[in-house]
Amino acid sequence: MKSAVVLFYGGPNVGITSLIERRAADYVAEYEWGIGMEFYSERVKVDGEDVNLLMFEIGRENVLEVLEKGLKHGSAVIALVYDVTNPDSLEDAMGFYSDIKPRLHDLPVLLVANKVDDEDSRMVDASTGRSRASMIGAGYIETSAYEPASVDRMLHKLAELAVKKG
Repeated sequence: MKSAVVLFYGGPNVGITSLIERRAADYVAEYEWGIGMEFYSERVKVDGEDVNLLMFEIGRENVLEVLEKGLKHGSAVIALVYDVTNPDSLEDAMGFYSDIKPRLHDLPVLLVANKVDDEDSRMVDASTGRSRASMIGAGYIETSAYEPASVDRMLHKLAELAVKKG
């Protein structure tokens, strides 16, 4: 079975934990105290083959350490998550990308627009998200922790990107 490291980054309250824990019974989470990250795993089928996604929710301070470990183990992908109800979270994700770009080694990136279920509060439209993703050569997807099918599509897309690169 192939494995792929997925690094989830997003500023405060963008909903990464809710996305990853969308079906809490399906996940085993381990919190690594002192280095500011949580680890989860999930199996996803890509072209009929199981891919074990090793998912890390990371902060700015430890991304390079996790990234280098992911590169040593084969496949890796970055998920930049922002909250469509908070334009500053998109700017934070883009700033984070700029900070780590020199060390990405051509890793695939997926820009993830989260909380799309909250249409009344939406402040970042899909065309803006797609445009920003295009600017950095990233894929783009919209999700909501309240819509499990959208989260499944996101995980499948991340697995596909990692397998293609690996």
